[in-house]
Amino acid sequence: MESIQAPNTTNMDKFSRALLTKMDTELQRIFIETENHLQQAEQSFYLMDSILKKLKEFFITYKFQDEKEEIIFFKEIKPMFLRELIFYNELYETEAHKPIGSEEELKHYYIKILEAKATYFDRNKHVYNYYRRGISNLDELWFLRKNLHASEVPVYMLDMDLTFTTPKSFILSKLQAYEKLCAHLNQQINPPIATNIQNQTSFSNKNQLTWTDTKSALIELAYALQARGAINFGKGDVIQVVNVLEAAFNVNVGNPYRVFHGMLIRKKSRHPFLDDLTVSLDRMLDQKDE
Repeated sequence: MESIQAPNTTNMDKFSRALLTKMDTELQRIFIETENHLQQAEQSFYLMDSILKKLKEFFITYKFQDEKEEIIFFKEIKPMFLRELIFYNELYETEAHKPIGSEEELKHYYIKILEAKATYFDRNKHVYNYYRRGISNLDELWFLRKNLHASEVPVYMLDMDLTFTTPKSFILSKLQAYEKLCAHLNQQINPPIATNIQNQTSFSNKNQLTWTDTKSALIELAYALQARGAINFGKGDVIQVVNVLEAAFNVNVGNPYRVFHGMLIRKKSRHPFLDDLTVSLDRMLDQKDE
């Protein structure tokens, strides 16, 4: 991996954006160059370990302006990187121990892993629900280092440094990593919904609806529908929602998680498409009233 130099600037947002861009570029390169999930997971894990170390190097020399900025780092910025490391570690373990057998045996193996992850979600559902609801009333308690007790330090060695973790930052990162792993395993168990829909549809290309906005706009919509609980009461994974929208609107948006990472650190609105959608609807209703 090409060396990532910590900039002289003390701007946390600027550095994290540059590091995130580098991470996405390198992960994409690994995805293209590797032949299977095992190779991808191994190389991506070592990449993310290097990325996390760069983040820590910057963190050591950086002084937070206030507690709000510290919360942003441990609740939003660090998990964007740590969850990828955890995900690829889990993916490697999953692929390395995958049975060589029938399709049913493999499916059973994936289901057992999903059940184990469901136990972790259930054990930490207070954190998971807090994250999914997008609330902040416990931020000061959960994402400030001053509230960390030694007994809460996670196993991952970079987080054994009490200055580099908080009571819930690691758990949040792990939950997000497990979300991604569960989505991957569900895709292995069941063919992507988009493929099934495309195979079953009898419409010709000229009769299909085509998405004419940006790909990131469709991903915003998918996440909003999932967060609202508008589809299956919010159960399932956002990947399923994306797959359906892709099939319905004849578009391929790529990896939605990377767009979601970008949404988390947008400086202005995190969801400009949804904001514009409301404005456009209001404008249309106003014109109808006239």
